[in-house]
Amino acid sequence: YRSINHRVDSNSLWLYRWYYSEVCQWILILTITLILALAFIETPSSLTVTSDVRYRSEAWKPPCGLTESIELLCFLVFIVDISVKSYLIGWEEFRKTKWLMAYILVLLISLIDWSISLSSSCHENLRIRRILRPFFLLQNSSMMKKTLKSIKRTLPEITSVMLLLAVHLFLFTMFGMLLFARTK
Repeated sequence: YRSINHRVDSNSLWLYRWYYSEVCQWILILTITLILALAFIETPSSLTVTSDVRYRSEAWKPPCGLTESIELLCFLVFIVDISVKSYLIGWEEFRKTKWLMAYILVLLISLIDWSISLSSSCHENLRIRRILRPFFLLQNSSMMKKTLKSIKRTLPEITSVMLLLAVHLFLFTMFGMLLFARTK
């Protein structure tokens, strides 16, 4: 999270340059890609060698702990990411940033759900962290944040138009049913 309010001592500037270096940013992008790609191999997955129903074999089920260990590595990278960001901009500025506070919340919920998954030997029915995974992509991309902000800003106008459309559809359906009703 680039901010004008970051620390300016020599160690912090070195850390800032290192964090925004090409290598670190690629590691973060690969981590986000990896955690999103886990959806293709986790149970229930329909990913098979062929999509032809006649020749479809059983989907590969990863052993218990494999996807969880990959997830833990991703979470560790995210924890380092949030730690560096919080150090660079300072705690006061960090607390004002809603995206970074949500990042901590999503990480905490994901880690709690991850520990529940391991304690139940991978037999849990509901995995909340799967739903939260796209947040890591949203949080890392400024363009995604701007898109989400634009959607949030235009949602009331879209909602009123959709409501007006629904009312028209309902009324004209009622008129049609009354006008063209079958009589015996």
